[in-house]
Amino acid sequence: MPKIGRPTKYKEEYCDLVIKHMSAGKSLASFAATIGTNRQRIWQWRQKHKEFQDACEAAAEASQS
Repeated sequence: MPKIGRPTKYKEEYCDLVIKHMSAGKSLASFAATIGTNRQRIWQWRQKHKEFQDACEAAAEASQS
């Protein structure tokens, strides 16, 4: 059965990129803008891709240090 709808713009490389971005003291909203998407899409990816959720949590912790 073919998939219906737009193809996702999510890329596995975003896991490493979000950690690097937020480790530099930048926000998740800033990351979304950097990759050409919005916070809502980031939230959707976090719910759909466990590895991205984990990366975002690690990024949030890294941004605090």
